[in-house]
Amino acid sequence: MQKITKLQKQIADAHINAKINGSFQCPPYAIASKEDVIRALQEGYTIEGLYNEIQYRNVSITSMLYQAVHSYTTKAYKQAMYKGFKTLLTNLNIK
Repeated sequence: MQKITKLQKQIADAHINAKINGSFQCPPYAIASKEDVIRALQEGYTIEGLYNEIQYRNVSITSMLYQAVHSYTTKAYKQAMYKGFKTLLTNLNIK
């Protein structure tokens, strides 16, 4: 399996920071298709729904609790999020 690319890591970091700061940029009604997601990510927007799905599918409950309750991002949390973003972005052909 390939390593996460620089662009993929930038997108993941932007989403993690948006979660911490509560500053997601793309409103839910602006995304209606796969092409909208690809376009928004390539333009640098952060999407809360996308972040939540990746989190629910990849991060352990313990790491999610640390993030939600204590606002502390563990190393395991970041690694799981990077893995989820890498998988998704590779499937969307964003490398």
